[in-house]
Amino acid sequence: MIKISDRVAGIEPSQTVRLDTQAKRLIAEGKSVINLSVGELDFDPVTEVVAAAHAALDNDPNHYTNPQGMEETRKAVCEYLQSTHDLTYTVNQILITNGAKQALYSCFQALVNPGDEVIVPVPGWVSYAEQITLASGVPVFTSTTDQFQLDIDAMAEAITDNTVGIVLNYPNNPTGAVYPQEDLEKVAQLAERHDLWIISDEIYERLVYGENTFVSFAKLAYERAIIVNGVSKAGAMTGWRMGYIAGSEQFIERCKSLQSHLAGNVANVVQEASVVALRLADKSTAEYLQKLKERRVYLMDWIKTESHLEAIPPQGAFYIFIDVTSLTHDSEEFCERLLNDFGVAIVPGKYFGKDGYIRMSFANSLANIEEACKRISNCVASYT
Repeated sequence: MIKISDRVAGIEPSQTVRLDTQAKRLIAEGKSVINLSVGELDFDPVTEVVAAAHAALDNDPNHYTNPQGMEETRKAVCEYLQSTHDLTYTVNQILITNGAKQALYSCFQALVNPGDEVIVPVPGWVSYAEQITLASGVPVFTSTTDQFQLDIDAMAEAITDNTVGIVLNYPNNPTGAVYPQEDLEKVAQLAERHDLWIISDEIYERLVYGENTFVSFAKLAYERAIIVNGVSKAGAMTGWRMGYIAGSEQFIERCKSLQSHLAGNVANVVQEASVVALRLADKSTAEYLQKLKERRVYLMDWIKTESHLEAIPPQGAFYIFIDVTSLTHDSEEFCERLLNDFGVAIVPGKYFGKDGYIRMSFANSLANIEEACKRISNCVASYT
């Protein structure tokens, strides 16, 4: 029998990926399933991005390039951060990665020593805890407010001599919360007072609906901020796998060394196309943000008609986090019933650290969302 390391044996597979795979398998078998479990837009990249990928195929993209990323791609990231957030980075402060997920993994590997603690507000994305554990660190979960905003006092109380950093994700997956600048400033003060670094996962930063303005954490604590972002969500390019890290030159150099052993370079064709995606980010957002807003309004109106469901309007991203505690506190059982008996795939809040809630993606057509809501209403009725 092959011996498996304790490090890997103790890691759970991504539950969101598992659910998406299960839903797609049922669909392939001919079952009527509406898949609202996955975090990817139902739109295509803008035509210029696809054309750039085709053009790149003719530019001899078949050889290794710099593990840190092609200079043109890193320059495009710098230009984007400058034009969008008024942040100044050089190409030596940027690392191109295989999606934001690998960017986060590299950050934890570079920053966490055995026994180091990293604060993770919950509800939070499923991979943070597992990636911290893989780095031999300890994820320390802190609660958020009843509006899913940061609880600064809870974060402060969680800090110990072993704490080395805090993970932020906003707009948040799964709640859609966007953190106001005054709360982010308090986090920056905590980081300064306790000598902490902040990994700010800003992958949904372009998907905001107006209640709170998005402010990149690097605007408030440039030296302590490690920004993780990419083109997956804003560019409708999840399968292309292009993310990036922005941080100090010294930190990026360490991550580059890791990447040279871990993955080498990101696909050259993807990097060249991503230059166009970054430069046309405004156009991409304009093409689908209005549709996301319409779906959001529809879902909140539907929630009002369901006396057994409650939800806080998402301020960003494309998820709605629904409270089902008047029916059950077992979100996993609810989602299994919903999938097996009613043909809708959504994610239990348990996986994000908040049982009794479910995460529903509205990155799907309005017609599918309307049908899904009917099926969910039928599922709710089965409890009452």
